[in-house]
Amino acid sequence: MRQVWPAEVRERALALYVNLGPAEASRQTGVPRNTIASWAHRNGVQCVATEQMHLAVEAQAAQHEARIAKLADDLLHIAQARSDRLRERIATDSEREMATVMAIAVDKMQLLTGKATARVESITAEHRETLGKLLELKQVS
Repeated sequence: MRQVWPAEVRERALALYVNLGPAEASRQTGVPRNTIASWAHRNGVQCVATEQMHLAVEAQAAQHEARIAKLADDLLHIAQARSDRLRERIATDSEREMATVMAIAVDKMQLLTGKATARVESITAEHRETLGKLLELKQVS
């Protein structure tokens, strides 16, 4: 049978819940933690510690995003500086070195802008059959 708690116990438990959270309110009153949490939910009561935790998590997430944005901006400035230097060196570097540098630069630019950095293709059975027929025709001619 479900236990009916006196109003004074409920009020004390909710007051403790607001400042200390459900575990401590339960320990001090003897009311199960889930019961206190249910009362709080039904009455729209929130734990100060929970609100503070949510605010702290949001603040930390905002700081993290700001650091990522700054890092991306710093990397873009570095890439721009290297690009300017590359233009100066075009006359002296070999084509192979320049192709390698440009390929890396394009790959990193794609990565920074959230675009694909690799291309994966697959051949379906239908394509394989068509290619096989083309090869046969080529060998016949």
